[in-house]
Amino acid sequence: MTDRSSELLALTRRALAHYRNRTTDQADDIMSMAVSAYTDPERYEREVDRVFRQLPLAMALSLEFPIWPSISSTPRCCWCGAKTARSALS
Repeated sequence: MTDRSSELLALTRRALAHYRNRTTDQADDIMSMAVSAYTDPERYEREVDRVFRQLPLAMALSLEFPIWPSISSTPRCCWCGAKTARSALS
């Protein structure tokens, strides 16, 4: 297995563990970035190219996610907490 494949496999396992445990990575401290990180057109184009043109995108409709109960008893997505399409039927 190549170094890149090993790295991607480790990242996938870490992401799945976070999903199962409903956790996330935490930074050691607050991160600050220069304003140019948000306003530089060349950086924007590089990010769009890398994120949307070179990587696979995991996409689904909210109704494809399992439902978990919320305090308001409105069915919500187990991943993001958004109201699901099925909630409109209940």
